Amino acid sequence: MRVNGTVINYVDSVTPSADTKAPIVVFVHGSLGSYGDNAPQLAAFSAVRRTVTYSRRYHRPNAVADDGQSYSAELHSDDLAAFIRALGAGPVVLIGGSYGGLVALETARHHPELVRALVLAEPAALGLLARTPSGDSLRRISMAGLVPIRAAFERGDSIAALSAFVVGTGGPPNGLDGIPPA
Repeated sequence: MRVNGTVINYVDSVTPSADTKAPIVVFVHGSLGSYGDNAPQLAAFSAVRRTVTYSRRYHRPNAVADDGQSYSAELHSDDLAAFIRALGAGPVVLIGGSYGGLVALETARHHPELVRALVLAEPAALGLLARTPSGDSLRRISMAGLVPIRAAFERGDSIAALSAFVVGTGGPPNGLDGIPPA
């Protein structure tokens, strides 16, 4: 589907037994993911209601092109809002994990008419932590962990950057090497 100047790939699932009048469930994947990340949940959710999972801009299988846009939660939120409208849906239930949780939060904040409920798993909402002294301290620690990731990207070493990201977000201590190829 073409929305907001980009093509978004998605899977729209519903079974004959589903309540098609219930709010649609839309899954929003995290930083290194795609619409395939939610495949295990689709069967269960689509048995009771229409369920959609999509790949955010720049994520496989969508084109990864320099379109002049900055990768940001606001851009992904605007894409998601346009996507929901193009589906003729809303208000929907957004289920977002990690960076997808932040995109879901931004969508609820800027397009509340499109969101009925949020289900968030570890949303990457560091900016919200800055509002309290203890939260800001945690935010600073987390931001310091981004230094090696940024340095690797600046060197042009995207593999090292992604490996540092995996380690920094609680993945295997050996980074990408600790993740099964599948």
